[in-house]
Amino acid sequence: VPVFAPKWVLDHANHRPRQLSLAHAAGLDVPRSLTTTDLGEAKAFVESLGGRAITKLYSSVPVSRTETSAEVMMTTPIDLAVLDELAPEELHLCPATFQEHLDKVAEYRVTIVGPSLFVARVDASGTAGETDWRRANLELFQTWAPSSLPEPVCAALLRLMDRLQLDYGAADIVETTTGRFVFLEVNPAGEYLWLAPLWDDAVPAALADLLTGVTPS
Repeated sequence: VPVFAPKWVLDHANHRPRQLSLAHAAGLDVPRSLTTTDLGEAKAFVESLGGRAITKLYSSVPVSRTETSAEVMMTTPIDLAVLDELAPEELHLCPATFQEHLDKVAEYRVTIVGPSLFVARVDASGTAGETDWRRANLELFQTWAPSSLPEPVCAALLRLMDRLQLDYGAADIVETTTGRFVFLEVNPAGEYLWLAPLWDDAVPAALADLLTGVTPS
């Protein structure tokens, strides 16, 4: 009889700059990125991208929280004009990540359970979620569909999970107009129930097998 063995999420696995470094080493395409508290560095980086960039939080933390909800800062387009309005101390007190702006064909949410990858695809173009699909979550909810990714991308994702020592994660990948499949991040505690019906609830079944030892860690 399999013995229940709880799996613990390692805090360092959610460190975004470390994730990108390990993802690149694992063979994944990653966006040009800079995490900094230096406004001059940020301006020079955005200028090197032709002035088209996005910014996101250094880590996934709520911006504000109530007893019933939490609001987070989503991925946001940024240009030199916006940076010119900042005072140096503002960025110094709040480190941010800046990345190249990606022209998207589609976005992929990959729920990874042990060796199994459950790939869902959505096209957020023309919606409020064009930069970050979460901005149009309700509008896009019914348009997610089962999909697939190139085998080298899948193999690289599993190598990354191994290096992060994770058995579970929810990865975000972007397909660009130039044919790139770009890894953004993997959430060690990403939600999956909203996508589970796409595979007749095979995701929770895979999780149960992993947690009970039917599927090796």
